[in-house]
Amino acid sequence: MLELAIAKAQQAQEVCATEKDVATYIKKAFEENYEKTWHVVVGRNFSTYVTHEQQMYAYFYLGQMGVCIWKTP
Repeated sequence: MLELAIAKAQQAQEVCATEKDVATYIKKAFEENYEKTWHVVVGRNFSTYVTHEQQMYAYFYLGQMGVCIWKTP
């Protein structure tokens, strides 16, 4: 899961103009590769408090951009 998240986030940074577009790109990729429902937050300054399925959460940085991805039932 983490490998796909990083790969899609890198691709999204190259082809998307806004952070919202990056989040949408990643979400669509995850929902094509895994069962629904995925949530994605990207940006430089954000906080989250989420409930997620076990082993279905990732939080990482690509340069200055934070990426948080999680799945709900």
